[in-house]
Amino acid sequence: MTIRSANQSHADTQVQTLKGLMKLQLRVRQLSDQVQQIQKEQDYLRQLEDDFHRINHSTNLWIFLWPVLRSLYVVVYVVSFTSAW
Repeated sequence: MTIRSANQSHADTQVQTLKGLMKLQLRVRQLSDQVQQIQKEQDYLRQLEDDFHRINHSTNLWIFLWPVLRSLYVVVYVVSFTSAW
């Protein structure tokens, strides 16, 4: 009886160890999935930030160039108009 009881106790210990290991593996899998999700979100946010910087740069360039182009147009128009006299 004691031998059988010891074997049963050892088997119970192994089952408990396996259950604990399975819980640990499940938790590791969950954490791994969370890390992957966070990485995807970071990549998406980086892409949004890059798009924002590109659009911002383009807008700032046009804000600078538009008055310059208009001024050149006015100068060319005035010169052509006055040279016709």
